[in-house]
Amino acid sequence: MSTKKTKSAAKKPATKKAAKVTTPAVPRVNKNGITQPGEGTACRAIWDLLDKLKADGKEITFEVLRAGIDAKVADATLRTQRQRWNTFHG
Repeated sequence: MSTKKTKSAAKKPATKKAAKVTTPAVPRVNKNGITQPGEGTACRAIWDLLDKLKADGKEITFEVLRAGIDAKVADATLRTQRQRWNTFHG
């Protein structure tokens, strides 16, 4: 039997691994079968705007919502999140 010699892999210089920074999980509220979106998401930005509009006593229409949110957010996302927000607060 022949034995194969394998080429030894070039040794890489030792690098220090950065310690993982973990942030504590923020509990999200679940009401009426809907879970509130997480902080820092586009959906949460929509919910925050809806909360602000409601607190200010303004009418919540799609046009008002569209004007207050980044244009990159799809219309379908706005409509879906408005409905989920209504169900959550209903």
